[in-house]
Amino acid sequence: MKRSLSIKVPLLLLTAIMGGIVALLVATTHFIGESHWLIAIVCGLVLSFIALITIMLHYQAELAMAKKNLDDAQRLAEIGSWERDIRTGKGYWSEHRYRMFGLTPRATAPGLDEFYRLVHPDDVETVKYAMFRAINELHPYEVHYRLANDSEQRIFCSRGTVIADQAGKPLTIVGTTQNVSEKLKAQQAVEELLKQKDLFIRRLGHDLKTPLTPLVGLLPLALARAVDEKQRQWLETCIANVQHIRELVANSMQLAKRFKPTSFKLNLSDFQLASAVDDFFSLMDEPVHQHELKVINRIPRDITVHSDRSEIQEVFSLLVQNVMQFAPKGSSLTIAAEAEGPLVCVSVQDEGMGLNDEERLQIFDEFYKGDPSRHELRSSGLGLAICRQIVINHGGRIWAESPGKGMGATIKFTLSSGGNNGITQLSGKSDDSGRRALHTQNSTGTSRHPRDRPSIRRKRR
Repeated sequence: MKRSLSIKVPLLLLTAIMGGIVALLVATTHFIGESHWLIAIVCGLVLSFIALITIMLHYQAELAMAKKNLDDAQRLAEIGSWERDIRTGKGYWSEHRYRMFGLTPRATAPGLDEFYRLVHPDDVETVKYAMFRAINELHPYEVHYRLANDSEQRIFCSRGTVIADQAGKPLTIVGTTQNVSEKLKAQQAVEELLKQKDLFIRRLGHDLKTPLTPLVGLLPLALARAVDEKQRQWLETCIANVQHIRELVANSMQLAKRFKPTSFKLNLSDFQLASAVDDFFSLMDEPVHQHELKVINRIPRDITVHSDRSEIQEVFSLLVQNVMQFAPKGSSLTIAAEAEGPLVCVSVQDEGMGLNDEERLQIFDEFYKGDPSRHELRSSGLGLAICRQIVINHGGRIWAESPGKGMGATIKFTLSSGGNNGITQLSGKSDDSGRRALHTQNSTGTSRHPRDRPSIRRKRR
């Protein structure tokens, strides 16, 4: 705003002064003579010339400042801009593109043949094909290449787009070139670390499973032959810890497997989310009964998701296990879902220990257990990390909400919608316990409680 005023103020002042002088001289020509009329014209022309020069100087200063800012930005971002007239072959390179290619800036940009000579011989055909296809199909392109005589072996990424006339004839191609060497090196370093991590977990899993196998089989036999209560307690402690190690190894293997989406393929399909949750809890009936957990399924029956059914049921399995570890017996677990455009937001609300702000942000980290009160509980600290990776593999996100310690928590995650979903509506009605309930269109509000278990026998997971 200040820069704009710096141009307008002198312009307005000069115009006003010029107009006043010209008007005064013209008005007095009848009394002084024709020579003064000529002087008035000359003065007007001189003042106009001065005003134009002033405007040009201001604009020149503005352009110089804009050019400097652009050059600084391109230098910091390691990026250069360019354009080329497709009909004549003539082009323009920004100063930093010259510097990136080791050339001295000049008035005329290198022609295509000279540019191709600068590109590494192994990458020339790739660059030519990308540009040829972009010009013929009138679509943007992106291509990576190296330079022929570059001791640093830098990698450049050129992105361009074609400008055509109203008849669709290509006229100009404009674009940018960026040095992406460090970015690609960082990506390769991350990929290498993930490979090493995966290899370590697989080796660790194998090395731990081998000595655990005889312990799993022999310790229960030793417990059956315990001669006194003290031996029994010792052996029970050993058995519990061996089981804990087995679960830790299994969870580590699961997490490592899901960190490799290229090798772990999702079996995606559309399915009714409420039915999938009901099916899952029919398999979890016994542990839910033992914990006296009241499960309330408030997912509308018309909500479908496009996901891997078994993987989403694994998310619910891990979340329920987490609730049974950290929530008191007899508490409630409420599962709801709401259609939000192309996504479905799923929520799992418990009445457990609750979370503070630090725990809320970190509970999805591997091996994180929060405050010391959770450390005594037998948990690998990987359940929520596995949930996060499953949701990420589905292209969604997962987060936690909690009003505070001792007030329960809600885990929410998003999945892709599977079709024409109903929209969940909130109402001010309350359920029998006084809590605000989530009422939905076409929702049965399925509720499961240990007292109400069906008499039919179900499979156990």
